[in-house]
Amino acid sequence: VFGNQENAVANVLDALDACCIPNNLMSGILFISDTAFHFDGISNYMEVADANSLDLDTAITINVVFKSEGFYTGPCQNNTMLTKWSTFNNGTGYAASFTDNVVDYNCNLIDTTKVVFLGVSSNNNWNQGLYDYHEYIQSNIWYCGTFTQSLDTQKIYLNGVLKSSHYVPNNIGINSAPIWFGKGSTGIPSFKGIIDDIKLYNRALSAIEVANLCSQTATSISEYNNDANFNVSPNPSKGISTFNSLGLKGNVNCQVYDSYGRLLQELNFTNKNNNTIDLSKEMNGVYFVKVVSDKNNLVKKIIKN
Repeated sequence: VFGNQENAVANVLDALDACCIPNNLMSGILFISDTAFHFDGISNYMEVADANSLDLDTAITINVVFKSEGFYTGPCQNNTMLTKWSTFNNGTGYAASFTDNVVDYNCNLIDTTKVVFLGVSSNNNWNQGLYDYHEYIQSNIWYCGTFTQSLDTQKIYLNGVLKSSHYVPNNIGINSAPIWFGKGSTGIPSFKGIIDDIKLYNRALSAIEVANLCSQTATSISEYNNDANFNVSPNPSKGISTFNSLGLKGNVNCQVYDSYGRLLQELNFTNKNNNTIDLSKEMNGVYFVKVVSDKNNLVKKIIKN
């Protein structure tokens, strides 16, 4: 939980990295191994015991960096990434999820055509117009979802952009329930995908803070294990670049991602010199070339302008 001074009491997933379900550790949005958790939507979930620092009654921010691998279609159809909820109906607490078919807190269908990220606090605040239908949540794409509440206003952001802002009549509410990751208030694991990071604040971040927070994950992926023997040029380019990897051993697999982790191209090179990466049909922006060879795992940032 992050407080007003940004001091971390616990960044929950980071704290769990060394202790829990190690077989489910995998690469996250930065392409680095063992930095994210995979949930199978069947039996995987985590539980963190209740603590006073988790009682966030008047203000909150939940920030989740996640990638869905499918959509839960069981009770209420909420794909829940985080919840701290006292009871299913007429409860208090908070949660962050996305929906396959949008339902109210009694599981009545509201809309069957949208898949939206949402955050909730207290059932009495649930159906206050949070279902502004922004863009779909799609499988196999990284998202940075943020939910805030302060005083009587709830806001939802996706990838750092404000999507909805609404009046709510009640506080969040305090309970003695644990926090569950990957399991909803029904007690059923309901998230299938990858969670790279979760941050929980005891205040509502400003729009600028949310934008900065998401830019750190979605658009500012750093190069790692950079190697002079792995070169992409020109960089920046108008879309056509040449890939050279003479210093890498064995066959080379090259994957090109956009800034939200969508795989755009996958190329296998046996000739390690003067191979073409073509982004001419893509929008201007930041892209990442991940290279895997027998003994190397490298990432290079490239820019199309």
